[in-house]
Amino acid sequence: MKDCEDSEDDDIEDSESFFAYTTTSSSLTVSESGSEDNNTEDSDAQQLDLISNILPDKTTSETNPSRNSNQWKDEPNIVKQIQFTTDPGLKINMESKKPLNFFRLFVTEELINTMAVEINCYATQKINKQHPLRRSSRFKDWKPINSEDMRQFLGVLLHMGCVKIPSLEHYWSKNSLYRVFLFSRIMPRNKFQLMLRFWHFINNEDSGSKRLCKIIGLLDHLNNTMGNIYCPNKNISIDESMMLWKGRLVFRQYVKNKRHKYCIKFYELCESDSIVLKVKIYSGETTLSKHLLGQTGAIVLDLMEKLMGKEYHPSTDNFYNSFELTKHMIKQQTYTCGTLRTDRKSNLKECTKAKLKQGDVISRSREGVVVAKWKDKRDVLMISNLHSLQMIEVTNRRGEKKMKANIIKDYYRFMPGVDRAEQMVSCYDCLRKTSK
Repeated sequence: MKDCEDSEDDDIEDSESFFAYTTTSSSLTVSESGSEDNNTEDSDAQQLDLISNILPDKTTSETNPSRNSNQWKDEPNIVKQIQFTTDPGLKINMESKKPLNFFRLFVTEELINTMAVEINCYATQKINKQHPLRRSSRFKDWKPINSEDMRQFLGVLLHMGCVKIPSLEHYWSKNSLYRVFLFSRIMPRNKFQLMLRFWHFINNEDSGSKRLCKIIGLLDHLNNTMGNIYCPNKNISIDESMMLWKGRLVFRQYVKNKRHKYCIKFYELCESDSIVLKVKIYSGETTLSKHLLGQTGAIVLDLMEKLMGKEYHPSTDNFYNSFELTKHMIKQQTYTCGTLRTDRKSNLKECTKAKLKQGDVISRSREGVVVAKWKDKRDVLMISNLHSLQMIEVTNRRGEKKMKANIIKDYYRFMPGVDRAEQMVSCYDCLRKTSK
């Protein structure tokens, strides 16, 4: 492993390009004036004076240590002792912690009434637009609904996630192989299909032209409610989640390595034990406005907006991480760790291009951030403002002991929150084809 270059050498290398520039610019100036021979000695003296001011000397470095504070160093990262003072858990008192009571915290009476009003409004607009209706049109069976019908509709829709049947019509089938009496007792099939067809959260005439305008109000309501009733634990994670979608959509994603290749992408903030704290839907390049930290940095800051400055420890993968973002987190009293892509502009090439043998590690620190590369079965590049790099002994599932970087150990421990949330949701999947 190569030693880190001294700060003097770094400054000398940085000044080489400046020296070339000053030499070129000064020679051009002299040639244009037509007095190159007369002023050669004066220009050389000026260049030497200018360069002598740029190049550091030992006395300058010793008297002003902050001059080299922004240089990469082969020294242990200085980690601030962090005390997490927030009290995690529910912010409200609940007499009963039944699932229905938690459901009502998010799906309030106001939200149910709003959905009932908007369904009736959109049904009226749609029927009037197609007037006169065809003789066989099912729109003729439509009758305005109330909040009680809306509750029944949501109950039937969620229970379908527990009872797996091939198609929507089979839930009301009279065939003994599929007969489930509960659904037909609660609501007729045609009424359910019509409500599913007209389900709306906002009036189309007031929705605007943004891509998520029809559901952004619902998403903001759920995110705000979660922030108001629950305080997360210290260790959280940010990752992407995918939802199957085969319909037409301009921001639909195609992932060839997935079983469901067409999907909608979500950015999720989760606790390490799978509790989802905040969700943001990817809607194309306009998902977020331009930011100095880039789109990925802006996503992290948006999801962490209400948790900044409270000593939280978010774990993120190489899609989001960069030196600029990790440094910015220190200023916000937020401490992160994760993997790092090798092609980030601010990466130190001495680390990213280092050739290591299995088990070897190289690290550099700068302004409270440590970047390290560790050779396991393959190269692993990592970044953290929470750790001082150490190799620790861990035991795998087979009982084998091996050495692993402490940054990677904590990353694997706290990162899978989104994956666990997806695993739990998959057991109660109520996704169905849209009804048109």
